[in-house]
Amino acid sequence: MKHTLHRIILVLFVLGIALVASTTTVPAASTVSGSGTSNPLTDRVIVRVRDEAGVQAQLAADPTTFADALGTRVQASLTYVRPFDATTHILAVTGVTTQASFDRLLQRLAQDAQVEAVAPDTRVFAQIEPQDPGYQRYGWSFKPVTPENYGANLPPAWTVTTGSPNIVIGIIDTGILLNHEDLAGRQIPGNPGYDVIDDTAVAGDGTGRDADPSDPGDYVTEAEAASGPLEGCDVVNSSWHGSHVAGTIGAQANNDRGPAGVNWVSPMLHVRTLGKCGGYISDVLDGLLWAAGEPVVGLPLNPNPVQVANMSLGGGGTCNSFIQDIINRVVQRGVVVVVAAGNQNRNVSETIPANCSGVISVAATAQSGDRASYSNYGNLITLAAPGGDRRYDSAIYSTINSGLRGPEADAYGFYQGTSMATPHVAGIVSLMLSLNPLLSPAEVRAILDATVTPFPAGSTCIGKCGAGIINAGQAVEAVARQVRRVSFTTEQSSTREGSSVTVTLRLNLPAAEPVIIPLTIGGEAQPDDYTLNPPQALFPAGATETQIVVAARTDTLQEPSETLILGLQSTAQATPSVPMQHTVIIEDVPLDPAITVTPASLAFGDQQVGTTSAPRRVVVQNSGSATLVLQSLEVSGAFQREGGDCPELFPADLAEGSSCSVDLVFLPTRIGLHAGSLAISSNAKEAPTSIALSGRGAVPALGYTPTWLHFAHASDPQLVTITNPGRAPLVINSLTISNTFARLDGSCAATWPDTLAPGAHCTLQITPVVTSATSYSGTLSIASNVPGGPYVIDLTGGELITPTHTAVISTTALSVTDTTVTMEATLQRTEAITAALSVTYRVTGERTDGQGNLVLARGSVTFAPEATEATLRLSFDRFSLYGVRTLLLELGEPALEKDAGTRAQLALLLEEAFVFLPLIR
Repeated sequence: MKHTLHRIILVLFVLGIALVASTTTVPAASTVSGSGTSNPLTDRVIVRVRDEAGVQAQLAADPTTFADALGTRVQASLTYVRPFDATTHILAVTGVTTQASFDRLLQRLAQDAQVEAVAPDTRVFAQIEPQDPGYQRYGWSFKPVTPENYGANLPPAWTVTTGSPNIVIGIIDTGILLNHEDLAGRQIPGNPGYDVIDDTAVAGDGTGRDADPSDPGDYVTEAEAASGPLEGCDVVNSSWHGSHVAGTIGAQANNDRGPAGVNWVSPMLHVRTLGKCGGYISDVLDGLLWAAGEPVVGLPLNPNPVQVANMSLGGGGTCNSFIQDIINRVVQRGVVVVVAAGNQNRNVSETIPANCSGVISVAATAQSGDRASYSNYGNLITLAAPGGDRRYDSAIYSTINSGLRGPEADAYGFYQGTSMATPHVAGIVSLMLSLNPLLSPAEVRAILDATVTPFPAGSTCIGKCGAGIINAGQAVEAVARQVRRVSFTTEQSSTREGSSVTVTLRLNLPAAEPVIIPLTIGGEAQPDDYTLNPPQALFPAGATETQIVVAARTDTLQEPSETLILGLQSTAQATPSVPMQHTVIIEDVPLDPAITVTPASLAFGDQQVGTTSAPRRVVVQNSGSATLVLQSLEVSGAFQREGGDCPELFPADLAEGSSCSVDLVFLPTRIGLHAGSLAISSNAKEAPTSIALSGRGAVPALGYTPTWLHFAHASDPQLVTITNPGRAPLVINSLTISNTFARLDGSCAATWPDTLAPGAHCTLQITPVVTSATSYSGTLSIASNVPGGPYVIDLTGGELITPTHTAVISTTALSVTDTTVTMEATLQRTEAITAALSVTYRVTGERTDGQGNLVLARGSVTFAPEATEATLRLSFDRFSLYGVRTLLLELGEPALEKDAGTRAQLALLLEEAFVFLPLIR
């Protein structure tokens, strides 16, 4: 007995499988960013301002005026938006409408004297198109419409929504491969669907109706077709038809495998009604009722009713009352029923359930926009969708299995048919319902009819395939416009004259095209009091947030604060929602002078005591909004005014925005740090204004080593090193050597005067010029600009002269204060002399840093008549001992013999020596 007359045969099976299923994942294609179009023209620039005197101060005080002035110079309308960092700022651009003119503006900005760098504030967008390799290579049926590709135009729809978890999509078919890598997780947890096939032979899974919608395969063997319940059925391999349909509707997106579905979020509910040799219409109707949440005899109630049902199936016949009644019940519950028109290349009036009223009947088109050669047609067709036609395109790529009978490995394959066109429509309807779940089936159909892509000229579908080819972008946008709302994020903000405030607006749904919302203007503020940039709310494609910069202009009127009330107008793209008004309070800026002084401090560095530094300039600017009255300019410390165009007689006026200069010099009279100030008194609120002045008085110093030279042999020359350990230039006026000695060589100058810079040194090579003396002596005398000179180095040769000493050093002591070091020594007579006695001495500072020794003092001390002791007390400025570690006291002149008692070393504690360093630096 043959059963095909009693069963609904899958539309796909009438044609057979169009291509052999691929059992391997398709290689990834090159990445396509965004929608394949270039970034839209931006309306902002990023500007880094040069850090020069006055520019940053002007910008901080009045950014609006700065932007206006910069715009005037570069011939553009610029509005200040906000700071980016200390020197970089965001400016809005108005009136530039082409990329070429924007590029020219960037060039002019880059050439401005106050601009260090400029770049466009480029708009960037989220990437909406999926990157799945199957979509990239074979997803023509989803892609936008071009003369060569009549796709369903999904990318603009995905910009608005990719689905809602609250919408359930029903698939009435052969069941599902629940564990397929591209379908797993796309069902409702705990409720993947139901198997409603009553006939176990048709079911092929050994059971009747149950809660497992898995597809065991719908193959028919030769033995089954020859006899038994399936006698007369075609011998076929398993189609995995329901999974192919499911992949088109909801395959996972952006998972680096296979295709992407129309809906990436909404769960799918699978109702298995077709098996071996098709299925019975009674099972199909029961499955449709169960999916819609209607009670079905013998089945539990579906806890997750669907909002749209895909029926890629059909059979011959007319829509009898039994079928129509079930469809009516489902449609009355609000379910949109989408049905394949059939693949018999005949009038759809002969195919059920596509010829029933209340359903959306879908014909199939090729990539060219023509009717697919197999597709049914006629007046009952609602619209067409891509179904593929192997004569012209690659058909539709989706999820299947490699098993010829039972399931084996996950795979992907190319099918064609109205079964493939139908899930395009059902998936797009689910996107529409994701935006507005209250749409009725009639409203959905009306929107689909109104938003189709017209068939191309000469198409074989004209007059046969309904209203046109489904256009997801247009259909979803039409629904979005019903529910898209625009609002301000806050109700109120405030700013001051000369400043700006950013007002933020928000959309609850993005759009694939820019959304423009005109503004209403109210409040006391007049048009001359402010600027709006942009003058209307502009949401770029894909954006849900935008900003308007309100820049308040400064005027000369003293008035209370005023309000600017911005309102939203309704458009075809969006409807205003609360808060639909935003009030900007513009606070008046008092006409007050303000003073800006640059730099904030002056450090002159080292300057030789008794000399005058080069002048340094201070700029005084009126950065306020009224005349600045200078009442005095006073300089304190070792500094004085030496010029500049600031007034010298007071009071004096400095107009708004103008500036003047004060030139200052440093005249130290002592060594060490000097502090002073330039104090400016004025009528500014922050007056008096003072800037710190600092400098260090420096003196030259003379260092030499050694302090005594003895030549044991006349033929051995020796070296003397002269250094400048001070902080000012050392001027050597002469180097004089006595006749018994002569200079051989060295780096010291041969002509005088000569200058040694701070830290510099030079050398002298000295040799005796005597030939026969047993012993001889002489001196090297150094005359310089160091006070207390000339300084003498003793030179001796041959046998040492042994003078008779008249006094020796008995005791020594050191005392230290904040500013001085005092050395005290007790001297004792060595001979019984009763008359007054004068003894010479010399004090040398010994350095350990290689900079030579310093002669600190030389003179004589006198013993009173009859006195056996005398006291020597010497005080030194601590600054003069910089770097000195030991004081050497020597008695006698020329103190050639270094016997005990005639010299004493006094060590400065290390920490005491370092006390000087912070004061000198």
